Amino acid sequence: MFKQMNIFDFMDKPQAPDVDTAQEPICETSLFDNIFKRIIHPVVRCANCLCNYCSNNVEGNIAPGELVEPCFNCDECRDFSGNSQHSWKCKNDCSNFMISFYGVASKRKRIKTQKT
Repeated sequence: MFKQMNIFDFMDKPQAPDVDTAQEPICETSLFDNIFKRIIHPVVRCANCLCNYCSNNVEGNIAPGELVEPCFNCDECRDFSGNSQHSWKCKNDCSNFMISFYGVASKRKRIKTQKT
């Protein structure tokens, strides 16, 4: 007797991953990488921090009246405060992130128009 073939017989069937094997977790792109271009060798580490472009950052480049919910993440950061007892608090993802006018202006520099 012959078995009827299915059109899905040629595809690899998904298998459950082995629990015993240690694999690196799949890295999804962060919010910072989705919006901004990461600087390869920054002079200041804050250039690759999401807080640098957030309107909620009290220490950042914000316009008057732009602050909605104050955030003091930079006060506890080693790079911003200069205190060696603090840790480095570079953020790539934040649920309270709102892009500031400074962040929009820096993003707008990369937009190019095409003439048709």
